[in-house]
Amino acid sequence: RRLRRRCNAPRRRRRRSPPRTAGRYDTLITADGSYIRLGSEPLLPITIDVEGDAYDTGGGSVYVSTIGTIFRRIVTYRGPSPLVDPTELDTTSFSDLESANSALAGIVTRGDDSIQEIATALLRTAGVVAWFRRSDGKLRVLQIVVASSPVPVLTLTQNDVEEDLASCSPVPVELPAWEAIVKYKRNWTVLGTTSIASDAKATWRYAFSLTEWRKVRWPNDAVRVRHPRARSVVIDSCFQTPDGANAEAERQLALYYQKGQSFD
Repeated sequence: RRLRRRCNAPRRRRRRSPPRTAGRYDTLITADGSYIRLGSEPLLPITIDVEGDAYDTGGGSVYVSTIGTIFRRIVTYRGPSPLVDPTELDTTSFSDLESANSALAGIVTRGDDSIQEIATALLRTAGVVAWFRRSDGKLRVLQIVVASSPVPVLTLTQNDVEEDLASCSPVPVELPAWEAIVKYKRNWTVLGTTSIASDAKATWRYAFSLTEWRKVRWPNDAVRVRHPRARSVVIDSCFQTPDGANAEAERQLALYYQKGQSFD
């Protein structure tokens, strides 16, 4: 049975002796795909936990497991024209991203996803943007966060709006968010109760296999009191732990919990 490869699959080949008994398996990992061979005919669906790839980038085989490192692996080792690492990267921005968000993450490709789609899903998970700088053409990444000490460029009072800027009129704005919900640790193969082996029903994998996502909530009840029709922000993420999802929920709510006012 062919495994679903991550977009940065290993290029090396590894063989093991064929399995001879039930409950054992053999693996074959190649540049074209990864495979397993079971020791007996399965009676129920087979699910697989994939750690990722350990592609040898010249310094030994190393797994990558954060938003920044996975994205960096993709843009420098995948596609028809991969970037040169570190020459064509703003390495300082990648280091800053790793410091800001080092939560465990992962993503699976079904085989027909483009590099752009995979990269977008990764960056969107942590509110990260990427672009090539005009000054030197290097790829830079940056996480969007609320400024710790924002500096206003213009301050208007109510009198300014009513008298000096009498021609200005309020523009409707979207209601703020009162909670952020971040989905994490996706189960890519949801099973029914009859598709799970009996000896697995007493383990944590049973509940995990029945649902697609785990979720965390980050609410602000005070916002809902002020705005009863306030909305919820729901994000599908690539995070694998509740800590990473909680941090992202907090970041999202900090961006959207206030109701701004615009004038035209």
